Amino acid sequence: MKVKVVNPPNRPFSSKGILIEPIDALGVASFIAAQGHDVSLVDMDIKQMGAERYTEALQGDTAYDLAVIVHDYHIPLHQDGALQAVREIARQAAGHGARVAAGGKAATYKPETLLDDHLSVLIRHEMEPALEVLLKGGDLQDIPGISYRQDGGIVSSPRAKAFDLDRLPVSDRGLIPLGEYIDVRTLLSSRGCHMTCDFCHVPGFWGAWRGRGAVSVVDEIETLVNVHGAKKILFLDDNATVSKKRMKEICAGIKERGIRVALGCLGSLSLYDREMMEDMYAAGFRWIHYGVESGDDEQLATIHKKITAVEAKRIVRETRDIGFRVRTSWIMDLPGTTDDQLKRTTDMILQMRTEEIRLHHLALRMGSKLFEQYPDAPSSQYIHHGRQNQNLCKVSPDAITDAVSALTAELAPSHAVVSNPDEFIDMAALQKRSAGLNVVSLCPLRYGIGWDV
Repeated sequence: MKVKVVNPPNRPFSSKGILIEPIDALGVASFIAAQGHDVSLVDMDIKQMGAERYTEALQGDTAYDLAVIVHDYHIPLHQDGALQAVREIARQAAGHGARVAAGGKAATYKPETLLDDHLSVLIRHEMEPALEVLLKGGDLQDIPGISYRQDGGIVSSPRAKAFDLDRLPVSDRGLIPLGEYIDVRTLLSSRGCHMTCDFCHVPGFWGAWRGRGAVSVVDEIETLVNVHGAKKILFLDDNATVSKKRMKEICAGIKERGIRVALGCLGSLSLYDREMMEDMYAAGFRWIHYGVESGDDEQLATIHKKITAVEAKRIVRETRDIGFRVRTSWIMDLPGTTDDQLKRTTDMILQMRTEEIRLHHLALRMGSKLFEQYPDAPSSQYIHHGRQNQNLCKVSPDAITDAVSALTAELAPSHAVVSNPDEFIDMAALQKRSAGLNVVSLCPLRYGIGWDV
């Protein structure tokens, strides 16, 4: 079967100051190729071609059997307007005579917004189990975890069993123009999370945490370094540090093979382990992202962070003492936020002064508990949507705006304040604003800043 895997264009296009390779679409394409099919990947976002130019982007190669659109799957960069691009690409692909499937958050939680005469199948949650049957020509009723139209209504099959991640091949970077993305290669070594934070969609979408085996992860790192010349590699997992045993095995494998590369990951405060972090540093890890979210213990307990403010400060301090560059992220308008809680959060940010600080408003993402709890509140799949959830807070919108302004002003002498991701295109200019490349960001923050081994 001939298959086109499509990373749809963002609306507006993702800034080239932050644009990483579309590892989710790349992983799907590599999995399809491993099943013996003829696959190509069309990244509309890096091409900066709107969905209306999809047929043009194929450069005449319009004879294919299946189009698979990967939208808001692992990488949450697609803004809400990009959903229209999925529909338009599906329309054109159907015009080529191809069947069309789409996967991601909207496909999972809002099938009615996508299913029309052009989209044959929506894949819910993990895409591999459904694709495996679909690619073999299976009947729709036999495919797990999909939605499709039948007799004027929407039919959804039962959710597929958790996919064995060790069946995933090393992603084939030859499918994309690798040099056109920022200088950070990415990999996905696990899915899910052990946490159940109320604002987060991850546990609902992916299910319980599970990871690839250490050997396959080290194999991919080695391929990225030896074949593709990677100097920086990011574990783009939602939570890479859940299994101490697995992470220590990964670190041991990196050291045994003599791989030298700067590594980063997203981790959990609640599972901090100094011994593991020291092993990670010795293996080349130099950066970690902790979602702290709030400096108020009541708020942290309410959203189920399983950590106190005092513990968070200690863990961040120890992590930096080991040698890590630390990013912390904060939600400035959690439901019920009071003046005192807002002040505790801004005070804690100033006390920590981590190298990277990301400030954003609450995104009520489909699949999260807060999305279900506040069905009438404006929702967004995009974290940096820039809209305050003012009706959910006990403080005024002006109070939050003023608090963020005062915070960034106080951080400005030591941190470059960034509000547009295009500012990350010229890193030399950024360094003139902060010699240590310290950043407080009100927008998506570039990966790979200040990493070195």
